[in-house]
Amino acid sequence: MVPADDERTSANEPEDNTSRQKNFLEKLKFWKRCKQEDDEPARLTAMPPCLMKWWTPLLIAFVLFVLSFISALGWGWQWHWPSSNAMKLCMTITGAGFAFSAWQQRNSDNATRELERATETLWHMRNTAHELLSANSYYDQYEGICRYFELADQLNKSIQKESNTTRILNSAILSALCAHIRYLGDPLPNNFENENERGELQNLILNNILERINTNLKGYWDGMSINLTDTIFLTPISITNFTSSSMIHFNHSTFNHKVNLEIFQKATLLWKYATFHSQLTVTGQPKGTNNEKPVLHQDNFPSEVKLWHFENIALCILEDLQHQIAPGGPLPNQDFPLFKECNFLRPKATQQHPTDVSADADTDFFDEPETPTPPDNYIWATISFNFDLLDENVDTTLYFKKCIFGRLSTSNTSHLSKTYFTQCKITQDNETDANNIAPEHFKFTDCEYFGPSDR
Repeated sequence: MVPADDERTSANEPEDNTSRQKNFLEKLKFWKRCKQEDDEPARLTAMPPCLMKWWTPLLIAFVLFVLSFISALGWGWQWHWPSSNAMKLCMTITGAGFAFSAWQQRNSDNATRELERATETLWHMRNTAHELLSANSYYDQYEGICRYFELADQLNKSIQKESNTTRILNSAILSALCAHIRYLGDPLPNNFENENERGELQNLILNNILERINTNLKGYWDGMSINLTDTIFLTPISITNFTSSSMIHFNHSTFNHKVNLEIFQKATLLWKYATFHSQLTVTGQPKGTNNEKPVLHQDNFPSEVKLWHFENIALCILEDLQHQIAPGGPLPNQDFPLFKECNFLRPKATQQHPTDVSADADTDFFDEPETPTPPDNYIWATISFNFDLLDENVDTTLYFKKCIFGRLSTSNTSHLSKTYFTQCKITQDNETDANNIAPEHFKFTDCEYFGPSDR
């Protein structure tokens, strides 16, 4: 990374300098990582604090002298006074024990001091990165972001990465970077005016955070909560081959450009109150021989989406009992929201509520062996439609193709969009009940029903 006192590129230099500076920073960061991995020596196990006493070497030397002297007294199974050579051997053993103990103490003490110096260096790097992020310049902020991630990489590559200090630093770094994404999205007077540059910085931070929480990449931040609430995203977002144990908070955030998510195994997104002004695409990559769908855990569907496309994924609500589909604005005429090969689930634990035993019970309740079996610890969920926020003159259309869900529910049958269900499996309704929900708006084609018989 470029030293803090080096001259940095000014904001009015040509764009090719920007590219050269980015390449230089990335190459230098890679070189530093490789050099550190090659030069870092193997360390001895740290000594317990109880052995770090000034008298420990003397005690060890005394014990070794006593043991060796007793051995010399009884050598040959006859008690006799040791010879001069035997006494020399005893003293040699004693001196070796004393020297080794003192060296081990010294080595452990040096390691402790080195850790303290490394911690001070890390805090200094953090403060320098924070100062760069506070500058009103694209180049300074770019360098500050790179320094933060370089700091995180060094921190989590150390032998003390499980220490409390490391956890505090990780939390501080992640909080600072998430706050800076939020800062870049705000049209504040002290922000530089170029929205594209602010979007690039947001994209740089977001991609690096997602890389470090990605389970597939063994990210060291995997499992940490990511707070990106109340944020205006000025850049398109594209996430591929993603799986994580982290919970990402997007509530009350606004996405001005396209968002494309490709989930490999699992992800958790809280975005019920998020706003998407462009297209939202979520696709899953099936795994295993049974093509098991990845699971997207969510608080519910975003309340305001311009256009969405969900395909080949299992959708699980965490708190609500129903998947609520409620578009917040007019949908474009040239394209329509689509759910293709999606499973609508909720945790099996939510079935414990006494009021939903008959309405949303597990499919085994109906004793239908051919009924689709949900994944372990899940049950099929209800899809609820609420289009009251739409203009009555807006002609919207939704498509569900090859999806599996429990049943359908509406809050207002007089104001619904045209919704087409093709080759879907409905596990808790029969054909008659499904067609009577909203006969003017819901159209079913080649669907399978596994609910109680209407005959």
